[in-house]
Amino acid sequence: MSSNPTTAYNQGKSEGNNAASAAEALGIGPSTTIYDDIEYFSGPSSCYVAVQQFINGWAAGLSNAGFNSGVYVNHGPLQPATGDAQYLCNSTGGAWIADPDGNSSTVEVSNLTSNCWGFEQRLKQYEANIWQTNGGYQLNIDVDSAYGPIDR
Repeated sequence: MSSNPTTAYNQGKSEGNNAASAAEALGIGPSTTIYDDIEYFSGPSSCYVAVQQFINGWAAGLSNAGFNSGVYVNHGPLQPATGDAQYLCNSTGGAWIADPDGNSSTVEVSNLTSNCWGFEQRLKQYEANIWQTNGGYQLNIDVDSAYGPIDR
């Protein structure tokens, strides 16, 4: 994505539109929550502004098509160098946060204050790289808990 906030917003909106079209092509209907994965990154505060604008565009693109938006993010980027833990706060209808602290509580998430995505808007990946056998196959999985928007 661009480091220019306006361009990043437009890119996010285009990606939100594309995600909505892809979901519809798969038979996934409106009102479904679609998450965008923002992987861990670090950089100057301008990077966080661009990511914030991309996600705002993503949410707008999905909303225009009748879908709900969510963001998957590592708990690290919730605390940018500026010290502002709220930079992505409430930009989407839900947050799926990777915080492998072993605690399944969606209330207790590192670097996330209680007013940032209400507790009914949180999903949490609380264990990572767990080996589990399912159907005779050994899989490396992550373990999550949800008190937020998911669709089945």
